[in-house]
Amino acid sequence: MGHSGTGFIDRNGEISLPMRFKGIGHFHEGLCAIGRDLQLGVIDHIGQWVIEPRFLILSSFAQGLAFASVDGISIGYIDRLGNFVVEPRFETAHRFSDGLAAVRRRSLWGYIRGCGSIAIAFQFDGPCAYPFVAGLAGVCSDGSWGFIDSLGNWVVRPQFEAVQNFAEGLAPVCKENKWGFLTPNGEIAVPCKYDKLGVLDCGMAPAKVAGRAGYVSRWGDWAIEPRFEDCYRFVGDLAVAVTGNRYCYLRRDGEVVWSSEPLASVQYPPVL
Repeated sequence: MGHSGTGFIDRNGEISLPMRFKGIGHFHEGLCAIGRDLQLGVIDHIGQWVIEPRFLILSSFAQGLAFASVDGISIGYIDRLGNFVVEPRFETAHRFSDGLAAVRRRSLWGYIRGCGSIAIAFQFDGPCAYPFVAGLAGVCSDGSWGFIDSLGNWVVRPQFEAVQNFAEGLAPVCKENKWGFLTPNGEIAVPCKYDKLGVLDCGMAPAKVAGRAGYVSRWGDWAIEPRFEDCYRFVGDLAVAVTGNRYCYLRRDGEVVWSSEPLASVQYPPVL
């Protein structure tokens, strides 16, 4: 009986790395975190192990560092040689962005620098703390969400039920169970009126209202009318949408370029 495995293809569909790895990995900064047997390591573009598998938790690299854990409990950060440059002492960690990474200790979130020193004290609650994007990060305090700057100062005071990252100058925020867009200075750019709202990508964001989904512009107008049951953000020129028991790929002009068989599952991000 054959053994299943993971490999990699090039843009022409040719297998460039054979099916000898475990799990799914993506290349970032020229490296890919992926498994062998029951442990994780890092390979380069020719499939050689740059860091031999020895971790139970391992992220992709960002700004030269990846969070990792040998025991699956305590998390630190390794460099591109596999050496811990930030010793494992956190419960949960995220990748670096804008020179800072969100980490959790004793059930509270804070931010550290690449050397491991604390940049913003452990003071935030909630299920996560968002990465910094354009100098702002979404965090939760006493159950409400707002945005801080890289010094830990509140730029937008906690007042929302949920938030997402800023993208293209706007962030989705939720108030009274409805979503809208917020500017970096805390002004509501698009009123909270959607049941679901995603981040902007090339001026379009997935949105849903009254059970129908489509795509809105940064001003809140429908760029693709809500004729789907659900839809997801664009990746490149394609997005996945759902109609009945079928998935489809659609272009930014709203044209459906492929539809699945009933009840099929599809790849996301979409690839044609």
